[in-house]
Amino acid sequence: MGDRIVFVRNENYYGPKPTVAQMTFKIVPETATREAMLRTGQIDICYKPLPVNVAALKADPNITVEMPLDTRTVFMGLNCQKGVTTNKLVRHAFNYAVDKRAICKKILFNTALPMEGPVSPILFGYHKMDHQYDYNPEKAKELLKKANFDFSRTVKMRTPSGRYLFDKQVAEAIQAYLQAIGVKVELRTYDWPTYIADLMKPLDETELEVTLLGWGPGILDADTTLYGQFHSSVSPPKGLGAAHYSNPVYDKAIEATRLEQDPKKRLVLFKRASEILWDDCPWIWLHTEKFVMAYSSKIKGMVVTSIEKFYATYVTME
Repeated sequence: MGDRIVFVRNENYYGPKPTVAQMTFKIVPETATREAMLRTGQIDICYKPLPVNVAALKADPNITVEMPLDTRTVFMGLNCQKGVTTNKLVRHAFNYAVDKRAICKKILFNTALPMEGPVSPILFGYHKMDHQYDYNPEKAKELLKKANFDFSRTVKMRTPSGRYLFDKQVAEAIQAYLQAIGVKVELRTYDWPTYIADLMKPLDETELEVTLLGWGPGILDADTTLYGQFHSSVSPPKGLGAAHYSNPVYDKAIEATRLEQDPKKRLVLFKRASEILWDDCPWIWLHTEKFVMAYSSKIKGMVVTSIEKFYATYVTME
């Protein structure tokens, strides 16, 4: 019917046979339905339950919940070549204006951690930055004043709905934080196909100025983000660099990591590239998601690998 993928054990395999005879991956879009099916034993594994329900699932003795950090970071892309966010002081101000820890705790129910560097901590090349953009609305106001910010201008903020964990609610919170420091913000929500189509428009055609997005590398190396989102060559429509970030000094720094073969030396080069990027602030650095997986406690020894190469909406095992 096109609603499932079934894997069956190859009984003629020459080596040790898998202990599971069959696995069924079935598409169940409604999160509440997936959770109910897990509780009633209709499924064995439930991918990404609602954050608000994680505590209750943990309390159920029949269910195990694992929440390792994911590769995916969620951010607000700040257009570096169009609109008010071309000014680095404004980008700094927007970062100080947003309480990322409160968003993680009160909206995402601790299913994410605030970003403390430009990539997920589980990636090779991650460095926690010495300087953090902690919540400081007074500092944000000072920076806007220093930038001669035009408070009569309305900032265009856009978000998808249903693409990321509580994406619309996160965007609404950020809108409120920016409005609290005097910034007028127009928030619009789009379905994902419309959203991504606008993202891929060239600079002179896009309306995107402050943009909620996520980035989930399938390879555990910082290059997938640091090059894939920020090198000058990846600005739309050539790539998915939503911030339209372009810095020749940064380009040379990140290109150097691709030429170096020694892992220790690469780490040093990644740190330098990350420091340039962190200071330039092409994103509001929001959070790294946790890879939440709830499964039947009767399953023992399951390894949850927190990368997004393959999504399991739910799984039954036989």
